[in-house]
Amino acid sequence: MSSLAGVIDDERVNAALSWGIVGLVAFAAVESLLGDELLWAGLATATGAVAVLPPLRAGNARTMVSWEVLALTAVPLVGRSLGVVTQVATYLAVATLSLLIAVEIDSFSSAAMTPRFAVGFVVVTTMAVASLWTIAQYVADALLGTSSLPGQTRLMWDLILATAVGLGAGLLFELYFRRYVRSEADEFSDGDTA
Repeated sequence: MSSLAGVIDDERVNAALSWGIVGLVAFAAVESLLGDELLWAGLATATGAVAVLPPLRAGNARTMVSWEVLALTAVPLVGRSLGVVTQVATYLAVATLSLLIAVEIDSFSSAAMTPRFAVGFVVVTTMAVASLWTIAQYVADALLGTSSLPGQTRLMWDLILATAVGLGAGLLFELYFRRYVRSEADEFSDGDTA
């Protein structure tokens, strides 16, 4: 039973790249806030907060999630700030946030996830966060007078799309993890024979 802990790298380069990506997420949060996109600002802020939890908890700025995972998480948030807005970007942001949570739970806690469990975790967490996103849209529409919530049929299709994107993100991560574990195993076996 393999763990996802190998995805984390405490190297200085990884930390520098990861903090740069956190800066981009912060930019996306501020841009969304200034553009009166409160839900996007909240999502970007939550993503940034999750990203900085490990270094805050460890008291070490180099204790960061792999920059590749953070980059994947930042793409839909920064893309939205640059004007690339699609419904898929919304659910990709949610799915990659779920992925980030899964990696951090596995890597920085005593819990260990197999890649298949991590895929399931990402899908279920994406579905849960997409539902919370829908509730937040409803509350914003009711209290702030926005009109971000689509009709009931479109809402159901959006939730199905969120599930599909979560599954795709989970499977993509499983492929990445298998490649990473395989390259580590090859390095270990090369070191054994030398």
